[in-house]
Amino acid sequence: TDGYSCGTRRKLSAALALIGHPQILLLDEPSSGMDPCTKRHLWKIISEEVRGKCAVVLTSHSMEECEALCSRLAI
Repeated sequence: TDGYSCGTRRKLSAALALIGHPQILLLDEPSSGMDPCTKRHLWKIISEEVRGKCAVVLTSHSMEECEALCSRLAI
């Protein structure tokens, strides 16, 4: 992965985290470094996992990301 861009490494990390539809998903800045289109696609996938009864805990500096994904928020 040394030759991959930051955004591509983030995509790969997200894909690996989602393999097997986990019951709990821990994400640290999941869309950091991603282009806007990919970011929205990732948010859609995370939202689908939540609807499928997956618990998601994420950290983010983006209030937009928090508003799009979170039902509860701690600062």
